Amino acid sequence: MLTLLCSDPAVSGRAPLGAVGTGTAPTEGDGDDARGHGPGPGSPSRVREVVAHLTMPYRTPRRRVLAGLVRARFDFNAYADRAARADAANLSDTALLQSLRANIRHPWRPPGGGPAGALSHDVIHGLDITEPLGLPPCPPERIALVLRHTGVERARYFGVDLRGRRLIATDAEAHLGEGTRIHPPVHLPARDILLIATGRKPL
Repeated sequence: MLTLLCSDPAVSGRAPLGAVGTGTAPTEGDGDDARGHGPGPGSPSRVREVVAHLTMPYRTPRRRVLAGLVRARFDFNAYADRAARADAANLSDTALLQSLRANIRHPWRPPGGGPAGALSHDVIHGLDITEPLGLPPCPPERIALVLRHTGVERARYFGVDLRGRRLIATDAEAHLGEGTRIHPPVHLPARDILLIATGRKPL
């Protein structure tokens, strides 16, 4: 239902957004069944749902968030996934895209996450869009910034056990984990390391 169209000037200015790191943006088109690498925590698996999730903070009144959290028994991941599915079903492609375009420079930060959390959120979910559609990810240097804030303990949040492993980026200055003598270092593109660390790709 959504594809990524290169050179969208309205969206390419948003530096943190992984999906538009190469000057791309969601727009109306084909690919109804394009799916991401989910489901990870708070990671809707379909492309339209990812866009709905990314734009949720700009469209959702606080009272609706609170009501949704109550219904989800204060499980934010369950609420976010449910909301993304509902919004993707109820909003048109045009509405989703307009919401993204209108908030390119929005100073949104996840609660307690700060700028690093916002960057991680956008880059990771950006990969949920670019990967299933076979499009280039954001620049590896930007992914490396996320990896520098992603430790082995953070990977466990996504159900990934990287203890004793060391993943070294081949296209940026970044690594994850310390490794052991049993497991030699693994050299991969930064994108693949982040996909592994967030449970979207096996090691």
